[in-house]
Amino acid sequence: MTVFEYLASVFGKGIQAGSVISSATVTLIVFFYVYTAASFFKITVYPFEHRVIYYKFFNSYIISSYADHLIIGVATILWLGFSLKGKIRICSCMSYSVALAIALLVGSDLILQLVALLSLPIIIFFSIYDGILLRKGDPVRSRVKENHLAINYISALAIIIGAIGITLSAMAFVSYTSLDFIPDYSYEIFLVFSSLSPVLIIFSVYGSFVKIVINGIMAMAIKVKKESPNPIPIRRGENPRPRTKIIFLLLFTMLSVILVILPHQPRINIENRQIGVDSDYYVNWLAPLINSKDSQNFFYQAFVVQNHGDRPITLILISLIAKSVNSNLFYTVEYFPIILGPSLLFVIFYLTRELTGNEITSLIAAFLTVVSFQTLIGIYAGFYANWFALIVGYLSILFLIRALKRSTRIYFSLFFVSIIVLMLSHTFTWIILLTVMTTFLAAMLKTNYFFKRTVIMLLLIIVFSVVINVARITLSGSVARIAQDITNISSQIAGPQQFALRLDNILRTTFSFVGGQFSNFVILGLCSYWIIRSSLHEPTNIFLFVFLSIGFVPFLVGNYISQTRVLYDIPFQIPCAIALSSIRMQNGRSLVILPICIWLTAISVRAVSNFA
Repeated sequence: MTVFEYLASVFGKGIQAGSVISSATVTLIVFFYVYTAASFFKITVYPFEHRVIYYKFFNSYIISSYADHLIIGVATILWLGFSLKGKIRICSCMSYSVALAIALLVGSDLILQLVALLSLPIIIFFSIYDGILLRKGDPVRSRVKENHLAINYISALAIIIGAIGITLSAMAFVSYTSLDFIPDYSYEIFLVFSSLSPVLIIFSVYGSFVKIVINGIMAMAIKVKKESPNPIPIRRGENPRPRTKIIFLLLFTMLSVILVILPHQPRINIENRQIGVDSDYYVNWLAPLINSKDSQNFFYQAFVVQNHGDRPITLILISLIAKSVNSNLFYTVEYFPIILGPSLLFVIFYLTRELTGNEITSLIAAFLTVVSFQTLIGIYAGFYANWFALIVGYLSILFLIRALKRSTRIYFSLFFVSIIVLMLSHTFTWIILLTVMTTFLAAMLKTNYFFKRTVIMLLLIIVFSVVINVARITLSGSVARIAQDITNISSQIAGPQQFALRLDNILRTTFSFVGGQFSNFVILGLCSYWIIRSSLHEPTNIFLFVFLSIGFVPFLVGNYISQTRVLYDIPFQIPCAIALSSIRMQNGRSLVILPICIWLTAISVRAVSNFA
């Protein structure tokens, strides 16, 4: 099938003209309806412009209030006329037409707005009604093909809108002419739906925790045992050609590097301001290492003095890069994400492939990593040690999974080494990931998915790493200072007093802190979809549910800082990739994945363009 034949089938070749018109009108209604509903309910949005978060009530239209409502009304009448049959079509068209005519004759904006707001609920009602008829075996009135066609039309519109958003962002780098007169519909719609992000975050962490608890109770009540150890079930799927895979990975790598470079461009960062919030801290920590006169003082500064030695490997790595490139230390720190971004991308690709056995899903996860919270927040906030530790930590999880499945000495050794490197890269990230791995292994002890001896050996490696870390901070003499810092930090960012402020904290985490980058409803929505559709019968899902559920505690008793630290470590992109892969395989919905990728790219480019 050629590209033109495929597009013809996607957009209605062989389908009745009435279904095509119905799908086109519902696409038009949905587009205008978002603006009408958001303006009517005065939804609070949080635009991010030039490194500042603003909040305001949404009040915008595609053309104008009157024109938008009139278009919705006329399109709804067309949809009712072409989608329904018999007496229902006549009654519904007549009723809605009369209501629209009254609103126009009276000249009341409120009545016209209410008539427009009724359009989408009416369409949803009749769609559900037809679905009930379909289940009763009435094929004549079913609109399954029409529904798929409408989804493809909406996807096509989303592709166009997303492409306009990318173009507007790109034009800012090549043209001095202001393009403010061209509305960025993708970003405006993104802001509207991002108001749901706190709910989606709560559902992601709370729903995962509840699902684990319920599944544990049911497992205790119904003791189901497997006869022999089995590896993680592999979901067989399409595997692209090696050349195709390499091309996509290279494109994702280029996009990752571009997102790092864009905030530093003179047309964006006119005054050459600092991008990463923590960049100046790293410069202060690195200066003593670079100016050390001998190796003994160098390692003493890294492992003991600077920030109490909680990230020596990261500081050593950046200092070695700074010495090798012989450039300004500040710029070395600011451009360090050029290495971190692609590294995390490839690690997530291989980890997802190990978990799912599907390279298409792994490629999707790699792309989502480029536009993920970890990348955007890492650039904006300067979470360089956290970011580097995540790369090492996800590698350790990769070796852990392989050790569970293969039980070979090489993977046990690699897991041990990576755990130690993680411990020396960023202590807090090490604690979080160690908690996840320990919980997952403890859950595996209750099942027969893997040999218990293998699980116990991996747990012993984790315990041994804890012993090494305790010995390290004791010998370095920094144990008292670290304990004091932990006490001070804990009293500030976590405690029972935060329980009453938990909703305020999650709002600040989502919309205000770290540039509001946690408000990406696309990633959070896909993650929520995966939670609803997944079960806890596979180790892959158990591991991801455990990872998501670690956000439950900081949500209850932590402030926005602790919530951000924990949420940053969660690989949301992996369950999102599994969800997207599942949606892609559904009949008639293969076009959905493209607008999602385009919109995520557009939103990410716009975000980094406002980091200065």
